Amino acid sequence: MRLPALLALALSLPACADQASVGTAEEDSANLDDRSGVDGSYYELDLEAGRAAHLPLSRVFYGTTSQSGSHTMRVRARCLPIVILGQTFQQAQDACDPGLVVVADTCNDALCASSTRNILYDNDSSSAGGNGKGAFLQTTVARTTTYRAIAYSHLRRGTSRVAVERSLDGTTWTTSWTDGANGAAISGATQIVGGTLVRLGPVANGDDVHVRTPDDGAGANSGTRLFVFDLAHDQFAFTDGPSSGDRDPVFHFDASWAGDSPLAIAAKDVATPSDGGPGLETIADLVRGPIGIAEGFVALHGGADCVGATQTNSATRVACTGGTTSFSPGRYRFYAYAHTDGIGVGTVVPGGEFPASATGFPHCNDVLRGHANDLAFTMSLVRDGNVVETRYIPRGAIGSEGFDDPNDPNDTPWDRFGFDVEVPADGVQHTYRIDIGSDAVHVRGAWGWTRNPEDVELKIASMNIEGHGNAQSTEMMKNLADLLGTRVTYDASGNIIDIDDHGRWQWDSDVIALQEVKDLSHLQPALDRLSAQTGHAWSRKFALGTWKDLPYPKSNYMSFAPVLADSDVVPSGGIEFSTAEMTTAGCTSETSTTSDDSFSCEVSDEPNGNYGDEHHYVVPTHVAVRRVGGAGAGSTSRPIAIFDWYLLDDDDKTARRREGVDNVIAKMKSLLASRPSAFNVDGATSPTWRGNRMIILGDSNMWNHQCSEVNESLAKLRREFGYAVEVSMAQLDWYHRTFDTHYSGAPLGDPDQGIYGSCTDPSWALEPSSMTSASGAGGCPFHFEQVDSWKGETSTPAPGDPTIETGAKYVVDPSQWYAWWAATSSGANGSSRLDTMILVGRGWAYDDPLLRYSTLSDSNFVSFVNDYQGGGVELAVPSKITSTCDASDHDFVTAGGSYTPSFGIYGGTTSEGQPALCSDHKPIGARLRITFAR
Repeated sequence: MRLPALLALALSLPACADQASVGTAEEDSANLDDRSGVDGSYYELDLEAGRAAHLPLSRVFYGTTSQSGSHTMRVRARCLPIVILGQTFQQAQDACDPGLVVVADTCNDALCASSTRNILYDNDSSSAGGNGKGAFLQTTVARTTTYRAIAYSHLRRGTSRVAVERSLDGTTWTTSWTDGANGAAISGATQIVGGTLVRLGPVANGDDVHVRTPDDGAGANSGTRLFVFDLAHDQFAFTDGPSSGDRDPVFHFDASWAGDSPLAIAAKDVATPSDGGPGLETIADLVRGPIGIAEGFVALHGGADCVGATQTNSATRVACTGGTTSFSPGRYRFYAYAHTDGIGVGTVVPGGEFPASATGFPHCNDVLRGHANDLAFTMSLVRDGNVVETRYIPRGAIGSEGFDDPNDPNDTPWDRFGFDVEVPADGVQHTYRIDIGSDAVHVRGAWGWTRNPEDVELKIASMNIEGHGNAQSTEMMKNLADLLGTRVTYDASGNIIDIDDHGRWQWDSDVIALQEVKDLSHLQPALDRLSAQTGHAWSRKFALGTWKDLPYPKSNYMSFAPVLADSDVVPSGGIEFSTAEMTTAGCTSETSTTSDDSFSCEVSDEPNGNYGDEHHYVVPTHVAVRRVGGAGAGSTSRPIAIFDWYLLDDDDKTARRREGVDNVIAKMKSLLASRPSAFNVDGATSPTWRGNRMIILGDSNMWNHQCSEVNESLAKLRREFGYAVEVSMAQLDWYHRTFDTHYSGAPLGDPDQGIYGSCTDPSWALEPSSMTSASGAGGCPFHFEQVDSWKGETSTPAPGDPTIETGAKYVVDPSQWYAWWAATSSGANGSSRLDTMILVGRGWAYDDPLLRYSTLSDSNFVSFVNDYQGGGVELAVPSKITSTCDASDHDFVTAGGSYTPSFGIYGGTTSEGQPALCSDHKPIGARLRITFAR
């Protein structure tokens, strides 16, 4: 029997201490960022690694003043009202939230030969007036004091429109200040402040923090500055960078700064952009050193590998203890190393075929599921003998099977999985180790560590936007650009707007892959919107995704699968492979009806009789992620090849999709041989080279939930390239359930999770009565639920709160066996996971690449995809009768704080909860980490 639904989410959510984050923002957000563990009143970004790459920086207020004699000084950053159509309104709290730092240097004697420093900080004070989110500080001193005030915006990226004021009596306020950087008088009562407040973590003598821009601060809008301070020890430093050479600021810590408390405000150094709205921001890397330290190793299990055994439908699990060591204060990443011993997800072993047809679902045919996505092992971080964090590693997150390339002397056959660790500067010699538990794979007999690891992130999204009827309107395509490729809005007054009912739902992707676009005229509004909103010169490859050669007198049907990339990730020479390289791979254009499409690669051809032939394609491109070197060193990069596919959509023809996968692999190999620089930095043509990175994404049309076709594809890709991970199998929700909607009915810690059992036992699996299962003991994964069974369940929202389910249908705790929140069909409908995102190539193995994977939240109910806050983005679904979109065809998103679209579509408005897109697919997206280790 199904467990009872919990009446209140607060009673059901587990602790999430292991939800680590690389860069965290103060406000809740449902984009691809991870915000868990944030103290929003204290800092905006926790620099857990050694680098925060591509950080948008805007300007802050920096003013000074002096006051003689005994006095009380009050300083505030007050949110100013705004005037709209002649009416005055107070700014909303998510549009104005300044923070304030005041450095007070008080003379200790009449000559000021020495002084005493006091640093004050405030955020969210009602005493500031305005909207209640301003900042207010007050101090009483007996002698002459010089004050330095830094006002910034405590919003994730948006600016705050404030007055920075001071007063001696609390009644009369003035905005008169001297610029702390150049000594000029500051004019104007209105200040637009931004910047980013960063917690640096423990520092020691000789450490540093610096900003790096691609042109070393030489551009008109690329100048940056740093304010570094320590509230606990009253330390402060301001650096604006030198006037020549490498003009980016750097600050070196000496022994007086040693401790856990330093923070930094990183900011742009000019107020007025010369190139329009996007010039309000400088994109920079924030780096804390020392960096480039080689990885160290500590024995685990006495130096012997820790090996569990995987059988047909179970595992012999073992536990191993790591060696203990201590570290100097600072930021670290500790690693465990593993591979699957040749038994990854989908691997078929004798007696472990588990045909999908055993579920009784009519479309599964003879697809073999192979090994399930079970728990591979747990890794625990142990500090001073106590477990402080545990991480569950699903088998689906391990892409390597232990292959060692004999042609690569630096090859290692492992995947790395890490913890971000802060070793405090508290005067105590803390000890650390990594322990391995419930091991069913092969874990290396050593754990590794590195200080200040340098990461770069890539955000990538995919969506089939379905060319039904009127679906691809100009307004919808602009909304598509806003949701997938942007984050903020720049207004004519110099504000950067990033408000809760808009920006927090946007993904700000670097790469966007689309499928079933009608033609270039439908894509162009999205391209124009991306350029206007981001200031990036977006590159595109526009090529066929599918072509139906229909018999006379019908017109041929074409749809395209474009790939878009912003200028931050476009390599020299662009994102396309050359005509010669494409021709060598057997990739040519199939149409002559437009000059706008470029070559794509046909991977299958399905004769459909009276309906004509149907051709399916993969569109190859390549991008590069960069990290800035600084001091004239330019940038280093890692290439990634992108393959946007669209496979046959006939549910009963899995053999044709298999053929498509085989041909995609062949095209990938051919392009790797022609241009290895698009796949790795070594110029190596081997498909199993340790530096290769590829991403296959798009509409696979595979029945991945019901039939698990993707398992077979993963096994092929690992065999050919040495590594393959479908990212939904690696993402966990807060209950440690995977996102692949096939094995996620139970948490990874459940001993039955990932085991195949009887489809007819209602305690094991749920099928609709209309299905007759042929299963005996091995047909269905534990807590597997057919979609039709889930669709028949009842939903009962809590009275007065549409985000909480008190019935069965939209429960998110482990009483729900079908992970509806992880599905990729829109309109809160159950379906198989047709949309895929697969990381291929052994370069990913050392990256621990998945930081966050998500589908777009499109229902009221709380779930992982809306960070258990409820609400989302309304997606209209094309009518099954007319194939057209209608604004009235939606009722899934009504919760407060849901997305407000920029443009009304199909008769809808721009009010909260109105439809932003129309498709029967939801977007999928991932935030990926590239460590540059390979």
